[in-house]
Amino acid sequence: MDVLAARMRVLGVTSTKDLDSEIRNNLYGLKKVGRLWSKLLYQRLVGGGYMRCISDSCVYYRRVEAELVIAGVYVDDLLVTSTSSVVFKRLFDVMQRLSVKISVQLRSSSERV
Repeated sequence: MDVLAARMRVLGVTSTKDLDSEIRNNLYGLKKVGRLWSKLLYQRLVGGGYMRCISDSCVYYRRVEAELVIAGVYVDDLLVTSTSSVVFKRLFDVMQRLSVKISVQLRSSSERV
C-alpha cells in the first residue's frame, strides 16, 4: 500500500513490525480508496446475483421472475428501489458486511508509551 510505504519513510522505519496501528480517521482523500470501494461493491453485488447496467456503471439490478430491485451508487451511498420488500431485504443481506468504517494511523515503536 502506497500510504504505508510513504509513512514508513517519514517515520524512518524499515519493518512493519516496528509499527503500531490505531484507528483514528477515515480514508477519505487517500489515493485509490474510491477504486477499492467500487471494486469491493462490484464484487459483493455481482456475487449476490446483481447485474451492472451496461449504459450506466453506477446502476445495478436484479430481476427474479416478476420482481425487480435496482440500486444506484453515488460515491459511497446507495439508492435502492424495488417492486417487493422481499427482494429489497435480500439486497441488505448481500450488503450487510460492507457497513465498515476503517481508518489507520501509523506510528513508530519509539513513540509507544
